[in-house]
This record gives sequence, C-alpha cells and structure tokens, in this order.
Amino acid sequence: MKDNKINATLLVGMMGYIIIRRRRRTRNRAKWVKTWLLRKELHHMPLVRQLQEDDPDDFKNYLRMDEATFKYLLDLVKNKLTKKDTVMRRAIPPEERLIATLRYLASGRYYNCLRFSAGIAEQTFGYIIPETCRVLYEILAPEYLKVKKGNKLKMIIYL
Repeated sequence: MKDNKINATLLVGMMGYIIIRRRRRTRNRAKWVKTWLLRKELHHMPLVRQLQEDDPDDFKNYLRMDEATFKYLLDLVKNKLTKKDTVMRRAIPPEERLIATLRYLASGRYYNCLRFSAGIAEQTFGYIIPETCRVLYEILAPEYLKVKKGNKLKMIIYL
C-alpha cells in the first residue's frame, strides 16, 4: 500500500512537471510577426509618396529613376507581382515589392539592413527580391537584351 502511495505521488509530480514544462514552452514561442513590422508608418512607403509629391530630384536619387520611369516599370510588372491576401496576412503590394527591389539594387545593402527602412522581414526579402528580379528580366529582356541571330552566344543568368 505504501508503494502505491509513493508511485501515485511520483506520477502526480511527474504530470505536474510535464504540464509546467509545456506551459513554459508555449509562452516562449517566437511571434509570427514582429510588432514593429506591423506599424506601417515605420516603412519607406510614406517617404516615397512624400518624395513623389514634394521633391522629384530626391525621388530620383532614392530609386535611381524618375517617377515616369518608375510608373512605366510598375505598370509592366504589376500583374505578375500581385499576390492574394490570405487569412494569415495581407499580401505585399506590387509597388512595395518593386520599391524594395529597386532600393536593394540601388544601395547594395544587405536584406537585414533594408528590413528597417522597408518594414519587411528579412526572410520575406529573400523571396521578394529574386522574384521581382526574375519578373523584370522576363519582361524587359526581349526588348532590351537582344542578341544577334548569327551569334551563338549563350546567355546564362542565375536569378
């Protein structure tokens, strides 16, 4: 009888320990989205809109192209860069994708530096920038990267 009480006490104690451990694990889980990324006043879109309205020269300096060229480029890629919103999160609009890619190409900064100005997570940059570059290449290459037909040059591009 005494052994049963000891076994029962040990069993209850182990169950309590397991429950406490599980509660701790669920409390310490990482967040799905960092809270500062949800605050849209902290990313570059308000700045870009302000530059478009007030100072075209600074807009050109920021994206390395004037507003007309940017709008032309955006019109070309908008359909291929448009994603659907999901229950989990809002899709990043094509304009933000293109601006983030142009800033990356213009500045040469790393993804982890750009995330603070763009308000986009570093991992998301890893998808957005290569995808946008691929779309830009697919759309612009036939018009701007012409190779003479007699030339047997093979173009290999890694995106």
